[in-house]
Amino acid sequence: MTIVLVLLLVLVVLVVYIFFAPFYIEVDSNQNLYRFRFHKVMHLVLKTQDDLALELFLLGWKREYKLNTYTSDKKKAVKKAVKIKNSSGIPSPIRIKRLLKSFRFTMCYVRIDLEDIQLNGML
Repeated sequence: MTIVLVLLLVLVVLVVYIFFAPFYIEVDSNQNLYRFRFHKVMHLVLKTQDDLALELFLLGWKREYKLNTYTSDKKKAVKKAVKIKNSSGIPSPIRIKRLLKSFRFTMCYVRIDLEDIQLNGML
């Protein structure tokens, strides 16, 4: 039970820290600096000097991702395109009905403000 309380306390402290820690977005195109910082805990830097790279620093862990080098040498097999046999460009009513049934709203709130207290009370 005490372990759960300690973990819950740590979680609450982290959430409170997230709400009150400073958050910075730095963009300086003269020096090619594009940085997203969250206090001293995390920062994300986009490097554009030689290659396009993304540097991530999170709680002492640092990793650099090169964005230009992620091309594969393998040739991908090209599949033949499948033609849809629909003479008209209009979908069938059965498909439209299925599509409309797929959208479900369980709850919807509407807030109307007409800037008139008496009229808002009547609504």
